[in-house]
Amino acid sequence: MTVHLTIPPAQHAPAVVRVDYDRLLVAILQVENHRWSDPCGALAITRDAWCEVTSLPYRLARLSVHAFPVAHKILAKREAGLAGKGFAITPESLATAYRHGLTGAIRRKGKSDYGQRCQNLYNDH
Repeated sequence: MTVHLTIPPAQHAPAVVRVDYDRLLVAILQVENHRWSDPCGALAITRDAWCEVTSLPYRLARLSVHAFPVAHKILAKREAGLAGKGFAITPESLATAYRHGLTGAIRRKGKSDYGQRCQNLYNDH
């Protein structure tokens, strides 16, 4: 007796395209148009967002050496929050969550004029 097994073709999950945080932060810098000497720094990190991810003093948001790593942590936290709610992770949705917080991004369905401008700049680079 011979048994024939049919093996279905391998199903490949769609490739996950990660948003390049550095590239997105360059776009955010352009849209925000703040100076490093501003209280929120050039990346316009809010005090609440800063305190969510670090215990460093908020005044360090004015220094790029501290602001960029903190902004990366903020983006990672926002990305996890959006993904947990079933949102597609795009430069637009991440920028929207960066600017408006997770609750604001969810309320806006991951879309905003701000996020669209950041995404356009992100795609231009």
